[in-house]
Amino acid sequence: MSEQEIFDFMLFQPEEVNSYEIGLKSTLLDGRMTSSLAVFFADYKDVQIPGSIGFDSTGDGNNDTFIGITSNAADADISGVEWEGMAILARDLGTPGSSLDLRWAVGYIKADFNVFIDAFGNDVADERVFQNTPKWTVSGILSYAMPMNLFANTGELAFITTLSYRDDTSQFEAPNPFLDQEAYTLWDLSIVWTGDSGHWQVGLHGKNLTDEEYKVAGYFFPTLGLEGSVTAFYGNPRQISAVVRYNWF
Repeated sequence: MSEQEIFDFMLFQPEEVNSYEIGLKSTLLDGRMTSSLAVFFADYKDVQIPGSIGFDSTGDGNNDTFIGITSNAADADISGVEWEGMAILARDLGTPGSSLDLRWAVGYIKADFNVFIDAFGNDVADERVFQNTPKWTVSGILSYAMPMNLFANTGELAFITTLSYRDDTSQFEAPNPFLDQEAYTLWDLSIVWTGDSGHWQVGLHGKNLTDEEYKVAGYFFPTLGLEGSVTAFYGNPRQISAVVRYNWF
């Protein structure tokens, strides 16, 4: 294969997206609740698909390694809804000056390939999905803050808990049971005291308290031999940390 042929084979075009969005921002309950709602649609052409092909580096007729390539294999439609907001649930709850607040974000996305041409020239759109694109994502943050003095310093003590949900995801366009991740939920919790002076902050933080096991990335190379090569990377397990911070300014 000549250098020009190699260049032509590796060449790909820029993507083209025509996107449309309409939204609504609102304030309700005398300012105690604000939210933003957006609906969007995107017409996605010349979608760039990263991939790899086998390569015979020794000339013995067997592919012993691979080469990364990018192709304009696909045409797709993407549509969805996003809703996020904040609400003050209560004031002076239990303690004067306290506040109970809720923040949330909800997202839904529908991403479908209309055309997907594989390395053999076949349209396999019905067999392909968008990578790392969960249909549903939901998160909520509930926080309670109250005045509290610590070591003769005035300040605020806050309890903050977060739940975040992520729907099923595929690491690549071709679903793979060894690497794809089923839906999961993460739970975090923090207790933080912040001094009114802005200098001192003391916190106890818990991440992924249910010790959820979930994949965040991976590689699958079945062409390197009969046994193939599968590698998965996982998110952090349960973590507990204590932090003391002092700001000089």
